[in-house]
Amino acid sequence: MFGIAWGGNEFTPLLVMYRQAGQSAASVDTLLFAYVLGIIPALFLGGPLSDRYGRRAVMLPAPFISMLGSLVLALGAQHFALLFTGRVFSGVALGLAMAAGSSWVKELSAPPFDRPGAGARRGAMSLTAGFALGAA
Repeated sequence: MFGIAWGGNEFTPLLVMYRQAGQSAASVDTLLFAYVLGIIPALFLGGPLSDRYGRRAVMLPAPFISMLGSLVLALGAQHFALLFTGRVFSGVALGLAMAAGSSWVKELSAPPFDRPGAGARRGAMSLTAGFALGAA
């Protein structure tokens, strides 16, 4: 989950650089929208899918989707369509991690093996650390 959150935020500081490199404000806003376009459906679908098929089954592809998004963003730095596509992939991965991953970590960290609330803290901290360090 940390890696997915890091991957979702690693290119966010570049939005300012895209603007400085000559991209219009609307283009930069569209790239931010692409990220949200991936997150929202993944959040809405990730929870019900993880209830039906299991947390692991839904979470397992998320790191690979995140890596694909990062790769497309890195290779497509000069092509708006590739930047848009990479941002969508990053959003999908993050949405799945937030919906299924957080629940999975909570379930794996249940008593009697851990104190109450340990899973929620682990899930929240791994996402928060990824968000913070991805933009650093």
